[in-house]
Amino acid sequence: MLPNSNTLRQRFISSRQLLPGDWANAVSDSLVSNQDVVATPAGTAVTSLLVSSANVNITAVATAADGIRLPPAVAGMEIAIVNSDAADAAQIFANGSDTINATAGATGVSLAAGAAIILRCIKTGNWRRFVSA
Repeated sequence: MLPNSNTLRQRFISSRQLLPGDWANAVSDSLVSNQDVVATPAGTAVTSLLVSSANVNITAVATAADGIRLPPAVAGMEIAIVNSDAADAAQIFANGSDTINATAGATGVSLAAGAAIILRCIKTGNWRRFVSA
C-alpha cells in the first residue's frame, strides 16, 4: 500500500533514533508494494478501481477501455503498471484534476494489451508516462 504523502515528507530531527520506523516503512512500501487488479468494466475516472501500490499488474480487462484510477499525483511518486491481459487495452485514469502528460484525468490514457507503463510525478498534480513498445 502506498504511504501517506505526509509520512514521506518527514525530515530527520536530532534524536537517539537513527531512523524513524514509520518513515522507513513508508519508503519501503513506496518502492516494493504490489497489487493484482481487474480493470473496472466501463470504468470512468470516478468509478474505476483506485490502485494503491507502487507496482500494479492488471490481470484482466473484460472489454477494451475498462480502467483503473491512479492515486493523487504527489511529487516524487512513481507507479509501474503492466497490462497482462492478452487481448484488450486498459484505460488509465488520473485522480480528480490530475493529468497524465497534460491529458485530463477524466480522459485518461490507453495501455495496450501486454504493454507496461511507468508513471512518475515530478510536479504535484501531473503524472508523466513512459510506455513500453
